[in-house]
Amino acid sequence: FQVSWLVLNEDESEVYTDSWYNLDVFVSEWVAKFIVGDYDIEDKWDDYLAGLETMGMSDLLDAYQSAYDRTATK
Repeated sequence: FQVSWLVLNEDESEVYTDSWYNLDVFVSEWVAKFIVGDYDIEDKWDDYLAGLETMGMSDLLDAYQSAYDRTATK
């Protein structure tokens, strides 16, 4: 997910490049499994969140927050 007005610096872009594709695939797969009932959302939600963390979601959010903060102060 990119925001067209948000400009990532080199470090933030690297985090985006390293994380986004894997996160996108992970989320798509898990959402499909939740929807079709392969995974019970009540039983698997913590596993889903842990997977997001393992895939670098916090790092990606930090990169976007940093870019936003830098942009918002201009």
